[in-house]
Amino acid sequence: LLVSLLLAGQPHRPAERTERTGIAPAVVRRAEAWIEAHAAGPVRLDDIAAAAGVPVRTLQDGFRRFRGVSPMQVVRRHRLDHARRRLLAGEGERIADIALECGFAHLGRFSQVYRAQFGETPSETQRHQTARVR
Repeated sequence: LLVSLLLAGQPHRPAERTERTGIAPAVVRRAEAWIEAHAAGPVRLDDIAAAAGVPVRTLQDGFRRFRGVSPMQVVRRHRLDHARRRLLAGEGERIADIALECGFAHLGRFSQVYRAQFGETPSETQRHQTARVR
């Protein structure tokens, strides 16, 4: 009876207690700023956590609660956005060079995640941009 009374006032699933809000804590904002500055290079979760001044689990929890994604997903999104901006700039750079400079070491995987994010392959983006310029 005592246990039932104690549990009656508590949510049974941790997800019921957490909600995403638009205002992220300083830890998440510091981590995002660091990611923006370093995304093209080799990035480890430990590096992001150290830059934010928190343990890895705290960092992951903050991103999950306030951004709905993991810190490494933010890194990938930033890299993809940067690659897309360069492809749309239409400066005739090779796609492989852009991918490598944006932090993607595996070119096939780059193409897959790019297509999943933007609905077209990097070469299609570049081809459309080249056609617009002419």
